[in-house]
Amino acid sequence: MNVTYSVFIKIVSRLLDAWKMPLRPFTWFMWIVLFFTFIYESITLMTAQGFISDKVFLSTFGMMLSQSLPNVGTTWRIRSVTGWVLITGLIIDNAYGSGLASVYTVPEYEKTIDTAQDIVDGNIEWGASNEAWIYSLTSSTEPLVKQLLRQFRVFPPEVLTRKSLNRSIALSIERLSSGNARRLLDEVGASQFREISF
Repeated sequence: MNVTYSVFIKIVSRLLDAWKMPLRPFTWFMWIVLFFTFIYESITLMTAQGFISDKVFLSTFGMMLSQSLPNVGTTWRIRSVTGWVLITGLIIDNAYGSGLASVYTVPEYEKTIDTAQDIVDGNIEWGASNEAWIYSLTSSTEPLVKQLLRQFRVFPPEVLTRKSLNRSIALSIERLSSGNARRLLDEVGASQFREISF
């Protein structure tokens, strides 16, 4: 393809949502395993106490956070289960603490979009105020370009501006011979994009 076509894409420098930070040290699979571990340990402790469920879930949760119990119990069975739950809690706490320190030390950003393939893979809508932007691409037989054409949308400039401020669209911008690009957005909108060519 011998045509250079400019597209302004979402900048990837935005940090991921801060409220998700406490969940990031573990994967979703690990959180599910942790939940089932909590249930299993609670049932085991309840069984060791002779099926007495008095504060068993609260005690197990506390031990998984490496908190000691005021009354461990008198039998060997209860002390054994309590010891294993405390060891499990210690391992989980250390893994979580290390992961949390890593998440807070090295921030995570949105996924990078650097190529036309990234636009296709991310199923990102892109568009302009007129279909003239894609005429030079319609004759291409490349599967990537065909998929890009299916993702192209035509919107009035007001809608393009609104969608760009919401960061929900990539924009087609004309590349002039001087190297400057004609912008459809004000400075606030344009600052959220960066140029890639394909």
